[in-house]
Amino acid sequence: MRIHIVLAPQNAGWVIGKMGHRLAGGLRDLGHSVNVSDKADPAADINHWMSFAFADGCRQTLNTMFVTHADDPFKVGLIRERLSGPIQLALCMSPHAAAELTSLGVPRERLWHVLPAIDTPLVPRRVIVGITTRVYDDGRKRERFLMQLARAMRLDAFRFRIFGAGWETIVPELLKAGAEVELDAGSQDWEGDYVRMQTAIPKFDYYLYTGMDEGSLGTLDAASAGVKTIVTAQGFHMSIPGGIDHPIVNYEDMRDVFAAIAAKRESRTRAYGEWSWTRYACEHSAVWQAMLKHRGAPVPREEFESATLRRTAGDPGSLPAKQGTIAARNMLFYLRSFEPKRIRGGIARLRWLQPLRKALRR
Repeated sequence: MRIHIVLAPQNAGWVIGKMGHRLAGGLRDLGHSVNVSDKADPAADINHWMSFAFADGCRQTLNTMFVTHADDPFKVGLIRERLSGPIQLALCMSPHAAAELTSLGVPRERLWHVLPAIDTPLVPRRVIVGITTRVYDDGRKRERFLMQLARAMRLDAFRFRIFGAGWETIVPELLKAGAEVELDAGSQDWEGDYVRMQTAIPKFDYYLYTGMDEGSLGTLDAASAGVKTIVTAQGFHMSIPGGIDHPIVNYEDMRDVFAAIAAKRESRTRAYGEWSWTRYACEHSAVWQAMLKHRGAPVPREEFESATLRRTAGDPGSLPAKQGTIAARNMLFYLRSFEPKRIRGGIARLRWLQPLRKALRR
């Protein structure tokens, strides 16, 4: 396909500009001929406007436009007007937005969606597990659980911040399993040691205590700081208000908690590998190929469905019970029509004012 991406000067230098150029790069990688400029190309197969506000259409080609932030009646009206002319399809950023525009009178057959993309997914920081206890020769703190854990699973997802003496034999095992470890064995200044611990505890993601010997005052500190706890269900731990998030009694309990935390982190990280510019470009390409196949006629919905490689959420039950609105038909939405800035923006987007705007930019 020969694809032309129309990027207006007004939004060429920010997020929409980035999206346009990332899309162009992804389409070229797929073997398409792609150009980007601020004007339509009559020789292209597809002209795609990165902003509906400037989508004039080109009568010699098929035309699509990117739709986002349609949050007032002026913008929704403009989308309806654009789709009544030479623009055949509006591509929203989500099925949620497409459904809301449909409820406001935008023809459903003229709407589809392509989920957004991200650059290389950011590497999440490690989960910080804090420990504030010294260990003893008799093993009363059951620190052996951590040694067992290090020998049973990879700990690349975790960083341990340990305050207390006696951990020197455990630390190498944690490191071999991929964990990061910061050990503060303490000093002769117990008050200074305690200040450092107090400063560190609110920065923990989880507080860990494995001893079955009445309890750790560190658990009380962590709970008061709002830190989640992985601690033994015994002693005064049982009396701390909301103090135990993950109760453990034996090694298997602790192992299961760490495995679940690591699995959740890995699952979320892996999922975002699908939200790439390659997928973004593939989905646009599939939509446009379907449009060319049905040139001049609406594309059956199932063909657009097959072009959607990424899903919003696999299980409907995973969606929030309470959902907000972008452009829902309610009084607040319509009252935006009376806001001076909205009125000014609506007037500025009128088609007959576009030549004047272009002239003023010169």
